[in-house]
Formats: sequence, C-alpha cells, structure tokens
Amino acid sequence: MSLWTEYSQQTPKGTAGSLYDLTVHTVDSFRNEEADGVLLPGVGVVHGTNPGTDIALPKTGATADKFVGVVMYGGSNELDMKNQLIIPEGYHVSVMRNGRVWVKMAEGEEPTYGAPVFLAVGGDGAGLFKTSAEEGAVPINARIIEVGSNGLAAIELYNQMTAASSGNA
Repeated sequence: MSLWTEYSQQTPKGTAGSLYDLTVHTVDSFRNEEADGVLLPGVGVVHGTNPGTDIALPKTGATADKFVGVVMYGGSNELDMKNQLIIPEGYHVSVMRNGRVWVKMAEGEEPTYGAPVFLAVGGDGAGLFKTSAEEGAVPINARIIEVGSNGLAAIELYNQMTAASSGNA
C-alpha cells in the first residue's frame, strides 16, 4: 500500500485566475456587484457603480478605459456543498491590475504567443478574453505569454490604471 508523502498548498498551474509566476504584480480588492455565482476567477472586470470600489462584468458598450483587471482565484474563495465556486454579491474579490495571470478565453479562440488581448463585452461571454476585436471585444493593455489547455491562456497585463479611470483626468 502506498502513501502520499508529498503535499502541495499551491494552486495548480493553469487554473483560471491563478498567478502565472512570481514576477512583480499588483492585486487590489474590489466589491463584487454581480449576483451570487455569476463572477468567476479568470475573467475580466470593469468599474461598477462606484468606480474604485465596485467591479462587474462588462456590459454591451463597455470601453477599454473602464477595464480594471482579472478576477483572481484566492484563499477567500470557497466551494459550496455541490462543489461549485460561488462568489456572492457584495463579497470582496482580488483583481490583478498588472502582472501575469491565467485567464479564460472565449469559446473557439486559438491564442498564440505574443498576440494582443481583447475583452469580450456583453452577452454570455462577457468578461472572457479574445484574440481579435470582432463582436464588440475591446483591446486591453496585455499580450498572451502562454497557451494553456481547457480554454485557458496566460496573459501579461500591463498597468491598467489610466488618468481617465482613476478620476484624475
């Protein structure tokens, strides 16, 4: 009979919303404005009702200057009794503003190293990432650095904070 002799407390490589590596990154806390279970790790979010405090999935018409960052998978996330990750409305979530993170790509996307990154706005795929601006996706300040499996890719986010989005314009 064999026994486990090695245990890991690390999130596996390639999990949506997990760190890609330990390069310099910025992660801030924001309040989830979406209904229970709608917001998930690895998706892009925009300013909510109170910019700087709330975040939400991008609705139709959202623009790149409203992009905040990527929802992180972290220690405060819990599974419910059905083994589903539910981020409740009003809970605070960690959002990476710059750094390297694993994200969820929109269905049918085939990312390649160095490709630009676009945020899908509106509809069922809101918050997922694309490799072109078709169907209302907006460009964000990022590039693809590794192609994962199961619809994931690692992206490098460059600082998303602009004068317009910080209220200092």
